[in-house]
This record gives sequence, structure tokens and C-alpha cells, in this order.
Amino acid sequence: MRWDDAVEEFIATQARRLRAQRTLDNHRWVLMGRVKEYADGHGLTTVDRWDAGAFEGFQHDLAEVTDAEGRPYSASTQHIHYRNLRQFLRFCAERGYLQDTSALTVRGPRLPRQLPRSLTPEEERRLLAVARAGGGRDGGRDGVLVELLLRCGLRPFEVIRLCVEDVFQTSKGDWLLRVYGKGHKERIVPLDTPRCAFSRVVLQYIDRQRPKDTRRHELFLSARRRGDDYQPLTASGVGQIIDRLCERSGLHGEAVKAYAYRLRHTFAMRALEAGAGPHEVRRAMGHETFAMTMRYLEATDDDLIAAWKRRSD
Repeated sequence: MRWDDAVEEFIATQARRLRAQRTLDNHRWVLMGRVKEYADGHGLTTVDRWDAGAFEGFQHDLAEVTDAEGRPYSASTQHIHYRNLRQFLRFCAERGYLQDTSALTVRGPRLPRQLPRSLTPEEERRLLAVARAGGGRDGGRDGVLVELLLRCGLRPFEVIRLCVEDVFQTSKGDWLLRVYGKGHKERIVPLDTPRCAFSRVVLQYIDRQRPKDTRRHELFLSARRRGDDYQPLTASGVGQIIDRLCERSGLHGEAVKAYAYRLRHTFAMRALEAGAGPHEVRRAMGHETFAMTMRYLEATDDDLIAAWKRRSD
């Protein structure tokens, strides 16, 4: 099987499995970029020529070369290439295109351990204040959007999938949010806590601030009409809104920049600090493994300090 044909078949299969567009673009960028360049240069233009030696050679080559600006590839970028190539080769092995499955035993580069970073309470207050102050221009959308990210911990692509109908009340009176995550897996996230009825904020936004003259069902729409109707936000649009609000609130620079995923990290840290259990936080965030949630437990220093204060030695 030719490399190009196998890649196209792999991406088409991933698309049928409802993978996010960003994931599909990432597959193409890796497999038809640096990996294909390496394959063409080493006579590996058909999948059956790949083995453990070829995979290891590519990793060594990637560690030695530089990008278009002359900078070496970071450990994170090298790991992205490894992960995508290994997933592709596993797919080829399942289809019978890869003859030597020793390539699947190759280990990837070691990543530096990084704990999730969240906003401080003061940074969170500043960001919310600026977001809420923009109600006159965008109908209150940005304030609700930021608070939803902070209180529900959604990913950007999950936010743009939300529809008005996904905000609902149970027979017991609890207000919930229906979220469609990776692979369109459905999960439920509570909107309210004993000290904050966030559902009222969301319902008021839908009733009074969200555009009425629209046929769209998405919860968050563009601030102005485009053509004959408003358009739903995109994941990149959510990121741009957060970046703009961060700059206005003085949260700029690498150390404190509150991009959309930083708000998701903040949600997890706040929930754990407020007494939510790690298993419940895992379900709310849509983590597939408990290990992903454990990162936030390690990043919470207050529990460790409190435990040391209770020591009797």
C-alpha cells in the first residue's frame, strides 16, 4: 500500500469515527509533512517497508533537524509526531498493510512532566469582571461564556456544540448541561452548587440576551448577523474571545495568559479544592482515564500543606 493512499484511508476512517477536525488536521500535518519527507528520502514510500528501525530512525532524524525558523523541535512536538505515526502504523497493521509489527513496540520521547496551571482567584475575578462588562456590545455572551468555562470545565469544541436544548431541568428540580465530548460521547454536568445558582445566569442569557431573530439552536452565536442569520462560534473563535478578554484584563504574557484550556484547568482545581471528589471531577470533565484527573490532585498544594499541619510528630 502506497504511503499517500494509506494516509488518506486512515484519515477517512478517523473522520467516520467522528474525530474532531483539529485531530484530522493534526494527522495530515504529521503524516504528510515531516514523516512523508523522511519516508521519501529513505525509500519508505510503501507502508510494508516500515519496521522498528525505520520508526526509530525517524525519531532520531526529527530530534536532529530544525523547523522553518531554524529552531529545534520541542519535546512536545516530537511526541506529537510519535503519537500520530504510531496510531497510523497500528491502523495499517490492523488492515494488513504493515508486515513487520515491531514498529509498534518503539517507545516515544520522554516528555517533561508539567502540572496543569490555573488562574489565581484574583486573575479569575479580573477576567470575569471584564467579560461581564462587555454586555452592551455582545449581548452578555462573553460573560456567560467565560463563567461557563470556569464553572463547567468544558473544552472549546464542546462549548460550540452546545444547543439551547442542552440546558434542562430534571424531575427533581436540578439544572444540568448536556455535553458532547470526544467521539460525541454524551455526559452531564451540573450547573448549580449550593452557593451559586449558575443556571439562572444561563437561563437569563437565553431569555433576554441571546438573539431572538435566529433559526439557530446553538447556545453561543456570533455578535452580528452574517448573511441571513447569526453564525455559531467556532473553537478558534472561543480562543480569540478569551485572548482578547485576557489582554483587556491585564492577563497577558506566557506566565498568566488565560487561554481557554487554562479555564478548564481552573475549573478542576476549584472543584477539588471545594470538596468535589476526583471521580466526580473526572466524569464532569470527560476524562477517559483517572490518571488524567490525578494531575490536578498533584497540582493542588493546599491539601498537602493542610495535611502537614495536622501531623502529630
